[in-house]
Amino acid sequence: MIPTAHITTGPFFPAQFIRPEDADLTRGGTVDGQAITFAGTVSDVAGRPCVNAIIELWQADAAGAFGLWGRTWTDTAGGYRFQTVRPGMTVPPGRNRPRPPYLNLMIHASGLMRPLVTQMFFPDEALNDDDPQLQLMPPARRPLLVARAQADGSLRFDIALAGPNETPFLDD
Repeated sequence: MIPTAHITTGPFFPAQFIRPEDADLTRGGTVDGQAITFAGTVSDVAGRPCVNAIIELWQADAAGAFGLWGRTWTDTAGGYRFQTVRPGMTVPPGRNRPRPPYLNLMIHASGLMRPLVTQMFFPDEALNDDDPQLQLMPPARRPLLVARAQADGSLRFDIALAGPNETPFLDD
């Protein structure tokens, strides 16, 4: 059945469902690779913060093998933060060239009919220009999928669920 407006994805999780350490994919230094921090906000169509949105992250490790997974939720300002490792390049089946490093994100939020999935790319990555996912969207919208480098060395990736700067989401 197709969900209707009164059947949304939630989240309806107790506070104990997500532990603070779930947002640290470095697992206290047990995962090889360059440690990175990225953070941002999740906002609705009016630019208001989405409170208690759940963000799940899955990605390749530094060697390009998928297997890292984490989860966090947004605070009262719509903010979230992950500690992870910079993923290695991957070569999908049927493609003879690697994809640039990227992270997969799934967002669950109150009022959504289904989870939303997007990808975050790294700034100043030469392979971004050739990535098939980025090539699917108009050039003016591609920067919405690229994190912004911050002065402290971290990355910022804001997610807009709707509106003029809506984050591009993948179709089912």
